[in-house]
Amino acid sequence: MKNNFYFLATNPNNWHWKEKNATQWSKDKLNELLVGLKVENEQFICEIKELKKCEGEASANNRKAKLVFLVSENKISINFQIFFFSKFSMNGI
Repeated sequence: MKNNFYFLATNPNNWHWKEKNATQWSKDKLNELLVGLKVENEQFICEIKELKKCEGEASANNRKAKLVFLVSENKISINFQIFFFSKFSMNGI
């Protein structure tokens, strides 16, 4: 009598490499981090008002149930506002 063994492939607790779609998370995080961001010095204030467009994709890779790396490739468009102080010279711009 011959024994036939079948191997059932499983991935308990994401032990082996696993890739998950993180595109929506990446877009939400970029919006959270960028909108409202201000850069200012004695010559100007620049503030990002809106993340108009965010195209691309992102993926999270893990092994042994630990995040190994996050890959994100996005093309973004933003609306921003700049206030120049009156003594600022725009020569050379």
